[in-house]
Amino acid sequence: MPEYKIAKIIDDHTIVINAGAKQKIEENQKFQIIGKKGKEVKDPDTGESLGRLDELKGYVYATTIY
Repeated sequence: MPEYKIAKIIDDHTIVINAGAKQKIEENQKFQIIGKKGKEVKDPDTGESLGRLDELKGYVYATTIY
């Protein structure tokens, strides 16, 4: 899954991310806002990565695409 960054915070309800039409962002596309990157969690038996426990701050939806 691609990761994008917040380029600007406009107000309490509006942000700009560093992606748009060229990255195939679509209207109403849902994005997670992640705070701190969590540590990797591994299966204690196999050592296989189970992913990360990132700090989920919330969700936003694309409304205007450039």
